[in-house]
Amino acid sequence: MKTHVGRLQVVDEAEELARVAATLIVEAARERPRCGIFLAGGATPRRTYEVVAQIANANDFAGVHLWLGDERAVPLEHADSNGGMILELWGDALGFVEDLGGGVRMPDPRLHVMPCGRGVEKQVKEIEWALASHAGTSPHPDLTLLGVGADGHTASLFPGDPALEANGLFASARGGARITATRRLLAASKRIVFLVAGDAKADIVASITADPHGSPAGRVALEAKAAGCDVMWLLDQRAVAKVS
Repeated sequence: MKTHVGRLQVVDEAEELARVAATLIVEAARERPRCGIFLAGGATPRRTYEVVAQIANANDFAGVHLWLGDERAVPLEHADSNGGMILELWGDALGFVEDLGGGVRMPDPRLHVMPCGRGVEKQVKEIEWALASHAGTSPHPDLTLLGVGADGHTASLFPGDPALEANGLFASARGGARITATRRLLAASKRIVFLVAGDAKADIVASITADPHGSPAGRVALEAKAAGCDVMWLLDQRAVAKVS
């Protein structure tokens, strides 16, 4: 189904959504993306990443750079760390752990985690430098995975947060508690896939399709689509139940 915020692809349930999304990620990795793949955090993406680890191997991701759409200001070892989740699920399985010997293991340089222990503002500068060094000052993510919160936030772009109007590639969000890709960076993606599942998301999905200007996720989708991005919403039946 085509809409003004992109095309909707509806599957029966969340497990099928995870399988479809995992296949899209692996296919994108095998195409050897120039900039790389941007990954989302959250429960729905986590199941997708678990499936990726089951169906792919390190060769599929050889040379592929991974970036995070957002991160919390917590250590990699923390349960809420998006980078830590990717490292846990893909580190050994897909070759994103570098063994330095002597029991020291670090994220492979292709996995661009964003540990904010030295402060979010410092991390913003470092990750912007890393991305610009790899893909230029106007990067175009090859594939971006995004979730949507019940309040319409995506990545860590929350309604009313100053990060929503930031001009750089990344910004401090939630009063320094998070770091996030900006609307500018997300909308420059070649392809965006929003992963949305469950009854709790039915109201916001209906709201976004009716009035995308009213939420960060809707604004990102509109801007990306206007820029020529292929915007896809991968939803289960429960999430799309209230779309008219």
